[in-house]
Amino acid sequence: MIALTVPLLFAPITAFRFDAVWFGVILVLFLEVRILTPPFGINLFVIQSIWTGRIGQVIAGTAPFVLIMIIFVALLTALPELALYLPSQMQAR
Repeated sequence: MIALTVPLLFAPITAFRFDAVWFGVILVLFLEVRILTPPFGINLFVIQSIWTGRIGQVIAGTAPFVLIMIIFVALLTALPELALYLPSQMQAR
């Protein structure tokens, strides 16, 4: 997914002057949300295959984690400094 997405979106992202590190963090978070949500949530089927419960119970169990990730994406969109603080501290000396 990353190999297909990054080459297509990197040029427009840099043209709009977004930070590449911020874009990478947001992209990874969106991909994590994608593998935890139906209808193509790969992790849901993996968990359901090793557990005796129904897929509906698995989806309900992952809902708080998806909600937390969506809130984190909203925070990073509103405050990009959260994702860029640590890289900004790593200056070449």
